[in-house]
Amino acid sequence: MKFICDDMLGRLAKWLRILGFDTLYFNSISNPELLRICLKDRRILITKDRHIPGRYMLPKYIIIKEDDYLLQLKQVYKELDIKNERINVFSRCLECNNIIEPIEKKYVQDRVPPHVYEINSSFYICKSCKKIFWNGTHRDNTIKKLKGQGLI
Repeated sequence: MKFICDDMLGRLAKWLRILGFDTLYFNSISNPELLRICLKDRRILITKDRHIPGRYMLPKYIIIKEDDYLLQLKQVYKELDIKNERINVFSRCLECNNIIEPIEKKYVQDRVPPHVYEINSSFYICKSCKKIFWNGTHRDNTIKKLKGQGLI
């Protein structure tokens, strides 16, 4: 399942990426460009603009009704009948949306804070933007929040 979120849904896009969904988001994008990408890549458009679907022939879209990102996520799950077994938490880069991959600890020593390097054994890298990730308290807190909402 691939998504593209309009420029009003940046936080939702980030959380969809956290959940492992291929989700495009641009801070500023025109509706024609948004729709061009949506149709070309066969993505599901997620928007707050009620007028877009009426003006364009889209095969699949969701009009978000809520302002709270957790309620937005629940709406996406409900409308697309997403089941938890399809979730792959923290498998994508939160910045650029690409898949992250394990990287040996020795290659990140000068790229992470010293205390992070000392206490962690597993690290991941985005091959596209080169951002380094690790399993810290933020990850644990995020998983706890998602479990508490029934999203994983």
